[in-house]
Amino acid sequence: MLSHTDVHYLTGLLQIVTSPKPVEVELGSMVFDDAAEASRDVDVTVRYQSEDGVPSAISGIEVKDHGRPLDVTHVEQLAAKLADMTSLCKRGIVSASGYSEPAIRKATARDVHLYALEEWDPNEDVFPTNLAALKDLSEQTLLWENATIIFNPDEATSPDLQRVLEGDCPLVGENGTPLVGLPNKAALIDLVARQTLNDPGTKEVMLALPVGTRSQMTFNVELSDHPCVQIASGLKLLASARISGCIYLEEKRHDMEFRRLVSITEGMKPIVGCGLVEMQNGDLMGIATNNLTRQGKLAVIRISAADRKKTVIRRQHVR
Repeated sequence: MLSHTDVHYLTGLLQIVTSPKPVEVELGSMVFDDAAEASRDVDVTVRYQSEDGVPSAISGIEVKDHGRPLDVTHVEQLAAKLADMTSLCKRGIVSASGYSEPAIRKATARDVHLYALEEWDPNEDVFPTNLAALKDLSEQTLLWENATIIFNPDEATSPDLQRVLEGDCPLVGENGTPLVGLPNKAALIDLVARQTLNDPGTKEVMLALPVGTRSQMTFNVELSDHPCVQIASGLKLLASARISGCIYLEEKRHDMEFRRLVSITEGMKPIVGCGLVEMQNGDLMGIATNNLTRQGKLAVIRISAADRKKTVIRRQHVR
């Protein structure tokens, strides 16, 4: 389930979960390499902050998701890269596939901390909070069934507009330029459907109904992005929409996958454990626990579907 980017993301988030102090974690940030006299990419940087919020130290972590354990050459190259970044107060490597014994000895000699992100059996009594009881997660989703959408419902539709709307026509703004994030009618229909399902009143009513129960509903929606389509007489504004159909609540159960971060340098010491599920919309959701700074309290992890596709991600803050 975990992609290469997911492993980087999860490593960054677990750094937040285990930190006793406020930190700022960033993936894909640039750190100055003194030897090269240029900034270079570091997979994970952790900036520790003092009580007044001023960054006081920075650690650099390289994350590798290889199919086989990292060998001495891998570790030697990464250690050399991190060693030339003198702004780093601490250097580390995370492997999702372990290390060879020579690689571990090389890291020790170069003062590089080694971690492993490995599969984990939560029945092991390692952390105070037992995640085994959360072996699956129930996800409830509101869905449309047989939904129909009419654009500009309060006015008569011309034959020309009807003909254009019968296909997946491109959308433009009132100035004729493409709309960012709304390239065509299909995208607009999806947006209308999602907006209506996210309506607080709709959710309150539907979540009170038994799973699978259908309820006929109709919504009138004002289209704030001012989407237009090209017809023979010029641009036609789609000012509003009416969506009708059955809404129902679907429930799906997901089996959790469990991972834990361990310190190889400290003799396989468990740092943090987490359970992960992939939601229907592509989000990666997780629950993490540790026995260090937060006394076994649970922390929620979320990696959005959009962020899972990125190689450089936004900063993560903890206060």
